[in-house]
Amino acid sequence: MTISGGTAPYQLTGSYNGSVDNAPQLVSDIPNHTPFTVSIVDANGCIASYTNNNLSPCVTLAVSLLNFSGHTVASGNQLNWATANENNNDLFTIEHATNGKDFVTIHNFKGTSNSETQQAYTFLHKNAPNGLNYYRLSQTDYDGTLSYLKTIIINRRTVNDFAVVDVYPSPVVDVLRADFTNPTQARIKVSIYNSNGQQIYDANYDAMEGLNTFSLNIENYPTGIYFLRLNNGTQLITQKFIK
Repeated sequence: MTISGGTAPYQLTGSYNGSVDNAPQLVSDIPNHTPFTVSIVDANGCIASYTNNNLSPCVTLAVSLLNFSGHTVASGNQLNWATANENNNDLFTIEHATNGKDFVTIHNFKGTSNSETQQAYTFLHKNAPNGLNYYRLSQTDYDGTLSYLKTIIINRRTVNDFAVVDVYPSPVVDVLRADFTNPTQARIKVSIYNSNGQQIYDANYDAMEGLNTFSLNIENYPTGIYFLRLNNGTQLITQKFIK
């Protein structure tokens, strides 16, 4: 529940007892589908009460998905996902398509059954085709119930192009990584600009033919929007990213 109005913090008594601010408050002491009444006193002594007698049963999700992402690597497309909790989770299924419609299962991954802690998973789709790759993640309960969780797209470029394949993670927390392809071995000028157009990084990177990964620790950069620029002497590429 969320409390608004008055002045935080609020003191709650009744079916739930405690002090809360005006952020959404998780109330875990009240049994499922049980009516409750709380009295609320704000910091200025103003009093209000709330009663709810018409509650629907709580529905427990089999999986609470935190994220599902992917990026290219030299040997294929790397997929990563994480869950906050799992309930009666038998397995995950990863499906792949190149047109966004005709999905084919490429991997089944055993779930953690029941967990209240964060779980992380990874899968490498080896020799993934060039072009757009669609990946659909689903989850299956032990009773056979299937739920689709999320679909992502990875654009895998051909090595004949000078092109940015992916810039990740988004947003960047500490290390920025940029996958790009280059048709020949060459020295690439790498620059970073802030949203005001000021150049804040400039260096050379010796790229090999094919897929390359440039990485840079930007942990000390202020939060905001930045632009990564790659220059191979004949072509210039600019890619936006968020810190």
